[in-house]
Amino acid sequence: MTRICLTLTGALMAMRQSLRRCRKWISMVEVRADLAPDLGNEDWPGLLAELRREKLPVIWTVRWGAEGGAFQGSEEERRAWISKGESWGADYVDVEAASPVAGGYRPKRAGLVLSHHDFTGTPEHPEEIVARLETQNPHTVKVAFKAGATRDLRRVLGLYRRPATRPLVAIAMGEWGEASRLLPAASGLPWTYAMDPEAGPAAPGQFAARELSELYRIEKVSPRTRLFCVIGNPVAHSLSPLLHNRTYAELGLDALYARVRVDDFQEFLALADILGLQGASVTIPHKEAAAAFAAPDSWVRRAGAANTLARQSGGAWKIENTDVAAALVSLREALAVSSSPRVLVLGAGGVARSLVWGLIGAGYKVAVAGRTRERAAALARETGADLVEWKQRTSLGFDAVLNGTPVGMSPKVDETPLAFPTPCPRLVAFDTVYTPEETLFLKLARASGARTLSGRGMFWRQAALQHALWFGGNPPNALMQRLLAEAGAGEKAGK
Repeated sequence: MTRICLTLTGALMAMRQSLRRCRKWISMVEVRADLAPDLGNEDWPGLLAELRREKLPVIWTVRWGAEGGAFQGSEEERRAWISKGESWGADYVDVEAASPVAGGYRPKRAGLVLSHHDFTGTPEHPEEIVARLETQNPHTVKVAFKAGATRDLRRVLGLYRRPATRPLVAIAMGEWGEASRLLPAASGLPWTYAMDPEAGPAAPGQFAARELSELYRIEKVSPRTRLFCVIGNPVAHSLSPLLHNRTYAELGLDALYARVRVDDFQEFLALADILGLQGASVTIPHKEAAAAFAAPDSWVRRAGAANTLARQSGGAWKIENTDVAAALVSLREALAVSSSPRVLVLGAGGVARSLVWGLIGAGYKVAVAGRTRERAAALARETGADLVEWKQRTSLGFDAVLNGTPVGMSPKVDETPLAFPTPCPRLVAFDTVYTPEETLFLKLARASGARTLSGRGMFWRQAALQHALWFGGNPPNALMQRLLAEAGAGEKAGK
């Protein structure tokens, strides 16, 4: 079982407040004594006694400055404070392998967490560092590297493929590596560090304790747990982990869904094999790269965009696109015109490509307008759609306008791919962007009298279809619609 380890920072009183706020979601604590401005406070033994009464194992950390710590004294003084933490009842002490303290200090009772931190990057061969730390016979090896690309995450998670001689906590720090704090729970990760949101993270990429417990259910993950993720660049805005993980919880499924920032699709495929991922949702900008792995005679390959990977027996991937079916249902419900509606699709990238193919296949009359004329013209030729010059794009003459670009997506919420200068009461404006739910594109369309469709409807429908591909059975439409609505209500209440 992977424990949720709350990192306590700040003054002694602040640590106690964080503990009270997060107690129900944690099963372990790290006391970052080096980050405490009142380290000389005589009540520190009282804090550790309180943690023992709570039956919370404690890691006592006095980090030195060379590896991101804030302790200001000498190494002799730091060693003394490390020893004090052990004497006060800490179950583990964290000591940096490269520090002078590590040369001669061995805890008498506590377990030694021998650590290595690099805030500048990830080495080519992190396994060499782990092997070197293992020779010093610690209780646990901990390594943390700054991740700046998918390959960094892949190398860090590859450490769990080594024969285990000691428990290992391997962290790729930052957004590129946040999955390293989740997915290795299925590979024997002894604990994952968590933060109190009101106190802030002690290291880049830490999750909130409540999120780890309630959304990711990290302490229930085992080698039997099925692993899934969403990939994109950027991907921090994605609501997919929230929707899928809550669905798993409601249905009682042993599964975990994470978020992985990916800059190289091939690197992701290697990472997926390391982790044994069973499926993935694919978003911008990897939809076209994913489609290249579809069967040569499939419509997904012709459309040139995919949003779903499903692992098949033997390890191969089944490549699908659930965006199109979801979009068609949403649009069909909104359109007043039933015979050959005319639709303008904005964009010529992965999302737009699949929509154009799907709309034409369903009998719609489609026109394409793209910011890159060459791509839009090629798409029009391939599909038989009409081409509209980007500078001449307008909603006039169309029954619906679909935004298939990322324009207006968080954080660039003040942008729109189209203005609506004239009244258009019979128009349907459909934005595939779903964060935020109310984009500027939709606000302008509504002001002109158009009927609007946010990307949320398409989002939960495509997610439900993905779920059916991964787990079998019918898409959990009603459940996912409700869960997304509840999430939206929570977002508004939090503003």
